[in-house]
Amino acid sequence: MKNPVGDIEQFLWIVTVVVFTACTIPAVASGSTKTDDTADAARIVQIEKDFAEMQITKDAKKIATVAAVMSDELYWNHPATGVVTKTELLEAIQSKDYVLASTTFQPFLVKVYGSTAIVHCINSSIATYKGKDISGTFVSFDVFEKQNGRWVWVAFEGGKVGDKFADKIVCNASICSPNQPGFSFKR
Repeated sequence: MKNPVGDIEQFLWIVTVVVFTACTIPAVASGSTKTDDTADAARIVQIEKDFAEMQITKDAKKIATVAAVMSDELYWNHPATGVVTKTELLEAIQSKDYVLASTTFQPFLVKVYGSTAIVHCINSSIATYKGKDISGTFVSFDVFEKQNGRWVWVAFEGGKVGDKFADKIVCNASICSPNQPGFSFKR
């Protein structure tokens, strides 16, 4: 009779080795250095700054510049709106209903892992939507991927401090597969 505990331990060891290898090899293979990471982080922060500026100025050239570094598959997940596409996000920002008067960011936390970068940021903004005050402090988590030598914004998750996130993903079929199964574990 086989020892099921031994099989589980062996399985977990194999999974650990595979995950470690999968996460380590791309970072080593990319040849990234601390200097590269600093330059990459500065470029990503500039994209974030341009995104904030375009919301205030609604300048068409700035919007086009930011839209060019957003993946066509970008989604924005926010507790007040649910998940929206890149197109829906840009349309909302350009709308006369949305007015961002000012925004102040705390220092960004940017971590570069080879061709992937994770950004955490906090900002305080004064804004209205359809005349309603939506000002506050916001937290966001963004994901960038280096594609063909340039950083592309692929995902955004964030919301106003104190807002509750929904217990279900709310999104349209162009972003979420309606047949994507969930899962659960029990002891």
